[in-house]
Amino acid sequence: MYNDLRYAIRQLRNNPGFAAVAVLMLGLGIGSSTAVFSVVKAVLLEPLPFSEPHRLVRVYEARPSGRNTFAVSVANLLSWQEENRSFDGMAAFRSYPFTLLGFDQPERLAGAKVSGNFLSLLGVQPVMGRGFLPGDNETQNPPVVLVSHGLWERRFASAMDIVGKTISLDGETHTVVGVLPPDFQFPAEAGELPQSQVELLAPARFSPEQRVNRSDRYNRVVARLRADVTLEQARSDMERVAKHLEESFPNSNKNWKVQVFSLDERILGTTRRAVLILFGAVGLVLLIACANIANLLLARSVARRREFAIRMALGSRKGQIIRQLLMENFLLALVAGGLGLLFASWGVELLLTLVPQGIPRLSEVSLDRGVLAFTFGLSVLTSLLSGLPPALSAVSLRFNEVLKAGSRSALGLGRMRLQHVLICGETALSVLLLVGAGLLIGSFVRLVQVNPGFRTEKVLTAGLVLLSKKYESAERRAQFFQEVLQRVEKLTGVRAAGGSTFPPFVWGDLVFSFRIEGRPAQEPGQRPRANFYSTSSGYFQTLAIPLVNGRLFDERDDRRSPSVVIVNETLVRRHFPNENPIGQRILGSWTEGSSQIVGVVGDTKHYALDSATTEQVYVPFQQATADSMTLVLRSDVDPASLAAAVRKEVLAVDPDQPVSDLKTLEQAVSGSVARQRFAAALLGFFASLALLLAVAGIYAVTAYSVGQRTQEMGLRMALGANSKDILRLVLKRGLALTAVGLATGLLGAVALTRLLTALLYETSPLDVGTFLCTSVIIVGASLVACYVPARRATKVDPMVALRCE
Repeated sequence: MYNDLRYAIRQLRNNPGFAAVAVLMLGLGIGSSTAVFSVVKAVLLEPLPFSEPHRLVRVYEARPSGRNTFAVSVANLLSWQEENRSFDGMAAFRSYPFTLLGFDQPERLAGAKVSGNFLSLLGVQPVMGRGFLPGDNETQNPPVVLVSHGLWERRFASAMDIVGKTISLDGETHTVVGVLPPDFQFPAEAGELPQSQVELLAPARFSPEQRVNRSDRYNRVVARLRADVTLEQARSDMERVAKHLEESFPNSNKNWKVQVFSLDERILGTTRRAVLILFGAVGLVLLIACANIANLLLARSVARRREFAIRMALGSRKGQIIRQLLMENFLLALVAGGLGLLFASWGVELLLTLVPQGIPRLSEVSLDRGVLAFTFGLSVLTSLLSGLPPALSAVSLRFNEVLKAGSRSALGLGRMRLQHVLICGETALSVLLLVGAGLLIGSFVRLVQVNPGFRTEKVLTAGLVLLSKKYESAERRAQFFQEVLQRVEKLTGVRAAGGSTFPPFVWGDLVFSFRIEGRPAQEPGQRPRANFYSTSSGYFQTLAIPLVNGRLFDERDDRRSPSVVIVNETLVRRHFPNENPIGQRILGSWTEGSSQIVGVVGDTKHYALDSATTEQVYVPFQQATADSMTLVLRSDVDPASLAAAVRKEVLAVDPDQPVSDLKTLEQAVSGSVARQRFAAALLGFFASLALLLAVAGIYAVTAYSVGQRTQEMGLRMALGANSKDILRLVLKRGLALTAVGLATGLLGAVALTRLLTALLYETSPLDVGTFLCTSVIIVGASLVACYVPARRATKVDPMVALRCE
């Protein structure tokens, strides 16, 4: 082995060009694979940072269709805890933004209110202090809070005496009882919280009214399965509980079901498939790189075939030669693995910079020992994949014939077939990647062309959540929002201003059931539901949401006026298909009595561009004033430049009022498609790299074939063939290989692109345009790769070629 290693080093040192190309190709493949694997390992392979995470589940209430899941009412949760036979414990949580006071400026922090058993159910222990005690959930006890490790470092300078200190949250004194671990992750799925990592945890305190109200669904539930209970058994058990509650409380639970999912499944969602597809794509790129190296080694073995023949004639066994060749290739792969680690370190940094927010556990991505072991194993595997076929081909020589042939060298028919197979395989894999990338890119283009129902350019959004103790009355809340709107409207550069509880693409929603006055009441659970928004009079004009019928809100729509609403076109189509909705009255829990429909506006996308348009009801904020509002300002200047001025005007009205989520609406809409953009861009990059490697392989094989057939070309030209005939002959051979690879790749794409269905928007996995474009790209690239050596073949001097023969 030592002698083999020395000989391998000497061989590669004598062929630096070949060694450099091979190391670079394999290094790119290994590096990109390692970078993506580090993401796969952190996101998919590592267990969630909880005690026995496989036993943790999420429990939801759901409509009979099961297409949407909903939060849970406190009363139903208490019944679940009493009646279930499947869980060791169930805990509730809900998003709750806190306002931190007592520092230079007030700050809004992402937080959550949780059941007292929340941390113990997850198996999480604070690194300092204690968790919540049963009495912490009682309203008569002083409020307490747990702070995240990041907040402890950022706001409290890692003070070791933080436990026992008091801080002001929402104008109320809270005692810090503990600090959460640095790796603590909140068990929420995408879309449930404005930030994946909360900074404050406070115990939820349920009022007597909440304990009996089964219709007010706002809590999320996490539970731990008993050790001897499976997920399917838990689902059957909760179906039994849901049926019992439906019979006992038909007014609130009629037609409501219960759904149970593993926590891992809900946190990852579609992320699992997207990450695995990208990992598969980079694996195909590595296979193409290995095929190219194998082709290079096959061509190189021709120059060394006399060496192999002499060694076998002198008594060397085939196994010794195979071992020697594999040692050379292993050395190449080992150096390429080291280079790949360098590429991977850069790639991980780039990935973490480009990866959109919302993908869980990205903070855990690193080149740890597991990733290093993967890189070494990958290096060994690539050395075998790229080196074994040429090595077996080399020892299949008939050394007597080789020695008789002298210096003349030609690749045998079997070896040419192997090269052709490798080229066809490279082309097929490139087709797979190009089709996949084309589908994702086409889907992304269609997605960004969706009309959201409003204009996004030059709009700034700013979130305001009022202190509940300070603004208990609706009048005070309305007065505050009105004064802030009047101030920001006067800012230089502001063309229009408005506000809404939940503008589109800004986190959050509120859904109410409603019924139409004069029509038969529907059963509970069957009543229509609509997204509810409390908005200012200038909101629609600011976002340029079109008025379809009736009027918009104005000054007359205050608390002393009759209740009015504006609805969207989707609600009208579903409930007033053949009549004028203006003047109709609907009843909902947002107000006592009924509200008159005074206007119809265009549909707007609320959650994402690819989400279904929901029924929407707008109410004047003077008549239904919430404790939060997001300002929307349309400007004549760069909207981001107004952020400081907006914050100054808000603090002028109330110095304790923080402003959060200052961003442009274009940023919000762009962020909603960040995952699709990233997946399309990354798969497009891998597909381009694969195409480049495949073109290089086609060029190398064609150039080698032309070089081996120089005498044949000269003889043909001496017998009367012209340049066009030679050009056609070479191109025909290259395009024949491309056609076989293209057909194979297209057939594979038909079978495998169905895996992309969940990631596509209004794009069929069998999109004809994408398949045709891929075919044109492959054929065009192959023509370019074949043309250069074909053109060189036409320059052969027949006399020189024949004289050499």
